[in-house]
Order: sequence, then structure tokens, then C-alpha cells
Amino acid sequence: MDHQKIFSEHVRKHFAYLCKEFDFSIVEDQYHKDEFWCIVAFRKKWRYIKLIWDLRDDRFHFRIYRALLRPYNVLEHDYFHIFALVKYHEPDFDIGDLSDIAYYLPDTQVFNQKIERNAELLHKYGSRILEGKEWFVGGKLIADVH
Repeated sequence: MDHQKIFSEHVRKHFAYLCKEFDFSIVEDQYHKDEFWCIVAFRKKWRYIKLIWDLRDDRFHFRIYRALLRPYNVLEHDYFHIFALVKYHEPDFDIGDLSDIAYYLPDTQVFNQKIERNAELLHKYGSRILEGKEWFVGGKLIADVH
């Protein structure tokens, strides 16, 4: 089974709005055999979105980074997990519903639904973050200035 291919197909399908609506580009789409990770990442100016299917832990990790250019052109990052943003808006939300994805004979329908749900929640709660207007830090949404 080609886990990266399966992961990539679903992520590209459900997160297509990142490229179409928010001008992101795919900057990474590969399997990291040392970590046992499938990765698809998107980037736009000051935002970087990294989706990881951790095959060792049967978990889906989803981080949104803010890239900050510091003096002397040093690039620093701060980030949050989509799960924290969802919990901020829906305190009773079951995070396992977003993150548990078995790699051994995964049910493709369930897999597809989980990827789709993550994409929907980012779009629903993160549009202003994707536009660069807000940032989520310390459990709060704040205005973002570059």
C-alpha cells in the first residue's frame, strides 16, 4: 500500500481551497521514511500549513505556522495545532475524531471523511488566519501584523 499516495490524494482534494481561495502553493509532498511520516505542506508568504500522517502513532498532525522574518534574515516560526483552534470554538469537540487514522488497512471512507472534516474546520475557523489577518496564540485569536 502506498500510504503517501493515498494521503496526498485526499489532502490535495479536500484542501484544494488553500490554493484556489487563499493563493497557497504545495511545497512538500513526500514520505519521510526515517520518521515514518507522510507529509503534505502548503505555503503562502507568512503562513505554512503542514499535514502529517504519523504512521507509527496512527495519528494525523496538523499545524499552522506563522513565519516571521527577524533581523539578519533569520526565519523563525511559531505555530498552533488545528485541534487547539477547534477546541477554542467548540470546547466539547472530540479531538480523536480529527486525529486518529490507522495506517494498517485503513478504511478509505473513514480516512477520507477525517481529512475532509479537518479541511472544513480549518476553512470554517481559520479563514482570517489564512488571509493573514488573525493569529491564534495562547488560546486566543489576535490581530496579526507582519
